[in-house]
Amino acid sequence: EEVAVKVQRPGVLPTIEKDLVLFRWLAGFLEDYSQRNLGCDAQLIVDEFGEKILEELDYNQEARNIQDFFDNFKGDKFVKI
Repeated sequence: EEVAVKVQRPGVLPTIEKDLVLFRWLAGFLEDYSQRNLGCDAQLIVDEFGEKILEELDYNQEARNIQDFFDNFKGDKFVKI
């Protein structure tokens, strides 16, 4: 059987936020290249990535998602909870 496990690392948020600031700063240097050669906005990509990472660190939201998943699939013989 395959399972998914999410490990909480206390105090990781400040490190992630600093990393995102650095990534966005670096993306600024790549902006001309990414627009010209890839047709995309490097800073926008970093922003979207950061938004998703921060969502993953919201464990209250994760708890709500787990409850919703349980509510949606309880009694489903193909989903093991």
